Amino acid sequence: MRVGVLVPFANINLELDLHRFRIPNLNYYITRIGGYDINKIPDQKQMKQMGESDLTDALKLINGINPNAILYGCTSATLAHGLKFTYDLEKKITKTCGCVAISASRSLITAMKELNIKNIGFASPYVEEINDQAIKYFLEAGFETVSRSDIRKNLSNYEQSMLSTEKILRLAYNADSKKCDAIVLSCTDIKAVEVINIIEKKLGKPVITSNQAMIFALLKYFNLKPSNSFPGQLFKTL
Repeated sequence: MRVGVLVPFANINLELDLHRFRIPNLNYYITRIGGYDINKIPDQKQMKQMGESDLTDALKLINGINPNAILYGCTSATLAHGLKFTYDLEKKITKTCGCVAISASRSLITAMKELNIKNIGFASPYVEEINDQAIKYFLEAGFETVSRSDIRKNLSNYEQSMLSTEKILRLAYNADSKKCDAIVLSCTDIKAVEVINIIEKKLGKPVITSNQAMIFALLKYFNLKPSNSFPGQLFKTL
């Protein structure tokens, strides 16, 4: 199998995570995409701009491998627009490339449904306005955010990607509450996959991250089995 992956051009963590999710006879092929200003804070305006950017050239390039699936590897670019925009973007990619399209944001929803949860604790490195939009996005999909953890600082693209695992752990723990069924750590460019098992062990509830959820949605669609080393309770449902 050949899986094309559209990766924001400043993202340095998604590709590293793909190496953690090695699956026999499945290979990932990367095309980097733009549509945002690398020197500006990735706020709602920037992420809306990215979501609306023309993917024609990127899809033409990635289609050269005749992919079985394409992953859209940015969560906030679709969160900033809403659920319908995400559906439409996936349909556009599918129509152009003739294969299934799996976005990071919709993968989070797929994971929540699979775990049969309703209430989430949400955390991300995003600016506050994107977190607000994310909460509306998940509510539209049928999930209520009952607790939330903000980074409390407008981080640059590189500052997001370089967040330490200690800070990510703190974000996750601060998002926890008695009412939430799971912790959702959104963003494809943070080291969240590295700490999934640590958080789950401490909190006793599932953790869902953008990159983990995309791989889960991919495996679920093609009825593939994960490796026992894949982190999180989520993969145990396959």
